[in-house]
Amino acid sequence: MKNFYVFCGSNGTGKTTVIDMVKDELEKQGKKVLVTCEPGDFPISGLTDMKNRDYCKKLYNIDNTAHMLSIIANRRVHILYMKEWLEKNPDGILLVDRYLPCTFAYNYDMQIKAFDKKHFYPFDSSFHIVETLHSLITFDTPEFNAPTMTYLITLNDELALNRMKNSIKHNNDESINILAKKYNILNRYKKFFELFRWKYDEIDNINSEETAKKIAKSIIKNNKE
Repeated sequence: MKNFYVFCGSNGTGKTTVIDMVKDELEKQGKKVLVTCEPGDFPISGLTDMKNRDYCKKLYNIDNTAHMLSIIANRRVHILYMKEWLEKNPDGILLVDRYLPCTFAYNYDMQIKAFDKKHFYPFDSSFHIVETLHSLITFDTPEFNAPTMTYLITLNDELALNRMKNSIKHNNDESINILAKKYNILNRYKKFFELFRWKYDEIDNINSEETAKKIAKSIIKNNKE
C-alpha cells in the first residue's frame, strides 16, 4: 500500500506540527488526506486515555493488564476506521500520529510490565509480545501490518533543552533525565523498526516548514512510483 504514512517521535520534537504542515502541503497539490492518531477519538478511548487511567482503575478495579487490553482493542477500532476511509477514498493518503509498535516503544515500561508483573521482559523478548498483539489486530487487514514509510522526527539536544526550559521549569538534573529518556525511546523506535522490517527515515526537525515540505515531496514521489 502506497498511501499509509506513520510519524513517530518523542514529545516536544514538533511531530504534530509537522504532520499538520504535511497535510497542508499535500492538499495544496489536490490530495485527499486523513490525519489520525493513536489512541484516537473512538468509543473506548476513555479507558486508554492516560488522563483517565487512574480514575478508571479506581472506579472499575481495572489493573494494568486490563488497561493494556483496552489499548489493543482501541487500536483495532483505529485500523477499521482507516480501512473504511480508504475504501471510500482509494487515492487518499493516511498520515498517522504513532502506530501500535511505536506506541509500545514509547510507553515500553508501563505497557510491557502489564504482561509481566514479576520479571519484566528484556526488550528483545518483549518484541514477541508486541508482534503477537500487532498480528492479532491486523489479522484480516494485512495492508496495515506495516506503513509505506515511517518518519522518525527528532530534535537536537540544544533545541530540545531550550524547548523544555521554555515550556516547563526544569533543573539541570531533570533536563538530563529527560534527554536520557529521549535517547532510550529513540533506540527503542529503531529497534522495533528493525524487528518489524519497517522502512523509516530519521529527520532532524530544525525547521518544521522545511521538514514538512521534504516529507510531502517524498510522499508524492512514492505515490507516483
